[in-house]
Amino acid sequence: MDTTWAERTAIITGGAAGLGLATAQRLLRHGTRVALMDAREENLARAREHLGTAVLTEAVDVSDESAVASAVDRIAGQWGRIDILINNAGIMYIGMTEAYSVAQAAEQMDTNYFGAIRAMQAVLPSMRAAGSGLIINTSSIAGRVSVPFFG
Repeated sequence: MDTTWAERTAIITGGAAGLGLATAQRLLRHGTRVALMDAREENLARAREHLGTAVLTEAVDVSDESAVASAVDRIAGQWGRIDILINNAGIMYIGMTEAYSVAQAAEQMDTNYFGAIRAMQAVLPSMRAAGSGLIINTSSIAGRVSVPFFG
């Protein structure tokens, strides 16, 4: 086991499926305490089935500032601190530009951009108090590659 990650506490937003779940598995193998935050309770239930009681799960939509702050407080309260934040929550509307509304575009920005800021603001006080911390922000290749009909 790599002791670099052992005894650390990590929060993964959008952590109950895909890349977030794979990251959780990897961190758990290295002895990291992992909390998953995900807006979809069904994803969290599947993650709990898969990972067992080794993880904390919080049903949190990162577009809800008070829900993010409350979840981070509960996690820090249980484990004493937050060492790692992995911002992985994200949504993507696929289609031609005129196929989705401005409200949907705003929802996407609220989750993908402002959601990451909310999570960072919630964990930074704990990280500052500890004198250390690691924040990893994931993104999609869709921001760098132009694909036809992805408005």
